[in-house]
Amino acid sequence: MAQTNELNLGTDNASGLLNYTQPTDIKPLPALGNVSTSQTVQGQLGNITATNDQGVYTNPLMTRATTRANQAANKRGLLNTSMANQAGQEAVLSAALPIAQADAKAYQTQGLANQNAMNTFGTASQAQGFKTDSADQAYAQQMGTGDYASEIVDSTGTVTTPAGTVGGGGLLQSKADIDATARDQLYEQTVGTGDYAAEITDPSTNEVIQAAGSVGGGGTITAKNDALMKTQDDVQLHDTVMKGLDETMRGNLLTLESNFNSLAQTSRSASTIYSSFLTSLVAIQQDATLTKESKELAIDGVWTKAEDAIDVLLAFDSAALGVQQQVSDLQTV
Repeated sequence: MAQTNELNLGTDNASGLLNYTQPTDIKPLPALGNVSTSQTVQGQLGNITATNDQGVYTNPLMTRATTRANQAANKRGLLNTSMANQAGQEAVLSAALPIAQADAKAYQTQGLANQNAMNTFGTASQAQGFKTDSADQAYAQQMGTGDYASEIVDSTGTVTTPAGTVGGGGLLQSKADIDATARDQLYEQTVGTGDYAAEITDPSTNEVIQAAGSVGGGGTITAKNDALMKTQDDVQLHDTVMKGLDETMRGNLLTLESNFNSLAQTSRSASTIYSSFLTSLVAIQQDATLTKESKELAIDGVWTKAEDAIDVLLAFDSAALGVQQQVSDLQTV
């Protein structure tokens, strides 16, 4: 029967048991039990009831059982009869059967224990071998050895891979290469070199040229510095504008205050002139020595003086406002 990698139940053998076939590609192989004559009641019974060439039982217990059966038959006068022989055989079987059963059970139990021990040990050994192989494979993958060895470059520059390997320099080397590439790229991006070199201006033609294979730019450091300088310029410009606005605002406030003070003084002066006019008007009206025509002339004279005084105030106020406006205009230039 052909060997397979699975347990084959096969066919019945001469003993009437299934003929198991062990797998061929499993190491260690499982221990399969075989039923021997010592593990059967039939076999044990045959051993216990065995006789020598003279037909005498070799087992003393069987001889004793036969003797007792003959003694009992002799008491009844049946010695050397078929009934005595049958009684002797029954005595032998009665004595031998319990012993045969116990012995067969003991052999069966011990055989199963031995088989289980072998299978348990084999399973543990196989598991240990699997762990060892897995550890060796993981080590080879990490370090790039064995089946995971690096490619070989010979003296002619030809790249070859060792027979049976998958190539590569191991996971550790791959990670180191990736880290080194990432660091180089970060450096180029930071300082603006390599693929991240800044654009070049040809001094003879003033033409902007970009380095071959580069993405342009002057690096993150240069970009940061440029952004910082622009921010500082913006802040300075903002401060200058705010300072100019503040000075203009203060000048306007001073002009407004001066105009208010001038108008307030003009108003007070006009009020004084008007009060003086009213006082003179009352005095002229109450003067009994003046005629009507004299009072009218006097009133016209007082009013003319009041108007002249008011005109002087207006002229002075206009001049003051003009000077303040000129000062304000100079502050906004």
